[in-house]
Amino acid sequence: MKKNRVTMFLVIVSVTIIMAGCATTSVGTDDTTVIPGPNESVIVVKRISVFTGSAISMKIWVDDVEKASSIRNGQEVRFIISDGEHMIRAGSTAVDKGKSVSFSAAGEEISFFAEPQMGVLAARFKLTQIGKRKI
Repeated sequence: MKKNRVTMFLVIVSVTIIMAGCATTSVGTDDTTVIPGPNESVIVVKRISVFTGSAISMKIWVDDVEKASSIRNGQEVRFIISDGEHMIRAGSTAVDKGKSVSFSAAGEEISFFAEPQMGVLAARFKLTQIGKRKI
């Protein structure tokens, strides 16, 4: 009986430690430091916090140029891009960048949700545009 209690205690402590590593924090910069210049826009990518794929970090590519890496479960990243037509992708490796999403930017803040879609060896991330506002 005592052995079962010790085992249960160790399981609870282990799960608590693992979940603490999955806490949601922000990566990149906050609203006050991302100040676009003329003919620039801000991209915000929020990685949805879910158990599936939580151990895999995410990378973001815009027009096949890596813009952000090591985005963990529940984190958010912001970066500046030039105005115009663009293509954004999210994945766990340069080989598996995921499906591209085309968008147009014109002095705006454009927000996306990223949701992991598990593969055999890596994860792609489904990007969904959730908002656009003038800045």
